[in-house]
Amino acid sequence: MSRPDPRKSRGYRNRNPGNIEHSPANKWLGLADPPSDGRFCRFVSHEHGIRALAVLLQAYQDRHGLRTVRAIISRFAPGHENPTEAYVTAVARRMGVGREAAIDVHAPATTLGGAVEWAQPDSPSFDDIDIDGAASVRAASVPVSLWFTTGETPLS
Repeated sequence: MSRPDPRKSRGYRNRNPGNIEHSPANKWLGLADPPSDGRFCRFVSHEHGIRALAVLLQAYQDRHGLRTVRAIISRFAPGHENPTEAYVTAVARRMGVGREAAIDVHAPATTLGGAVEWAQPDSPSFDDIDIDGAASVRAASVPVSLWFTTGETPLS
């Protein structure tokens, strides 16, 4: 089976691998002009989109007290518009932990951000291409270590 071209996904076009919804109240670093495609944030670089995903996942833990894969994904991908249980299972499996596992999204070994991007429907990972230097951001600058897969997402 051939792998979809990541450049055709909405997350790629918007430089928003987590498909973060736009809200004027959120002043994300690196928002493009216009800041949204009508629903999702648009960023000036993939690095900024990756950073926003990391910051968002950390806020879920720090501000909202969400500590498990299930709790974080249930907020990130609510059931009224996502196959949340399948998403939780896919992310937990990708991370190598249980669905109810307590995780620390600030720990360098935590791979939640990459697993979230990997599980985005119609958004294959960008593992084998260097997106404007985003690989170096994943490896060094972003507090949540992000990693990616090759192949289709489990929810597409």
